[in-house]
Amino acid sequence: MGLQEERIKAGFSQAKLAAVSGVNKGMIQKYEIGYRDINGASIETLCKLAVAMGCRISDIITNENVKKMLKECAE
Repeated sequence: MGLQEERIKAGFSQAKLAAVSGVNKGMIQKYEIGYRDINGASIETLCKLAVAMGCRISDIITNENVKKMLKECAE
């Protein structure tokens, strides 16, 4: 999926996700429009977003190689 899809699935606006996760709303907007690459986000930011939405980090990143590495790390 991706950040925007997971956010919508969780029923959050960008402002609500920012409030719940502690990640700046402007940064969330930048990730969603592609101005900033979510795949380059810090682990801390990715964890905050995933925990807030009740999903996995691999659900919000878009780089298939990184998703594969995350799966391998979890095993």
